[in-house]
Amino acid sequence: SGMICEKVWRALRSKTLFLIISQVKEISPGTVFLAMGMNDLSATEGNVDEFISQYTEVLNKVAEEVPDANVFVNSIFPAQENAIEDDPYLEHISEYNTALKELCDSRGIGFIDNTNLVEDKYYEEDGLHFKADFYPLWAEHMAEVAAL
Repeated sequence: SGMICEKVWRALRSKTLFLIISQVKEISPGTVFLAMGMNDLSATEGNVDEFISQYTEVLNKVAEEVPDANVFVNSIFPAQENAIEDDPYLEHISEYNTALKELCDSRGIGFIDNTNLVEDKYYEEDGLHFKADFYPLWAEHMAEVAAL
């Protein structure tokens, strides 16, 4: 039943995501930043190809809804050791990022590598989420890379 729940959850998430992308069309942004990943590692159970396939669907939907937007994809943030112990799939983050960068390169989409941006002091105790003071740094980094 865990597998069935996972499939239902994944379907709901992709419907929600596509709904959000459709709403983005209304504001017609010049730049779109995507940041997906951590939860998708567990959802795809370490299957990088499945993850890339799902990400490709998202990129196709973005291209369809806002064809003139400059799209940037954020790398998946590294997890700390205690988070990896709780969720072994997080151990594969670098493989996912490599595949994600290849996907972006093949489509001429900007890939933002955030790996060196993260320091231990920014993590919450769960080793996965970030404290509030991390987000302005991340936003600044995205703006820099996108030359905004």
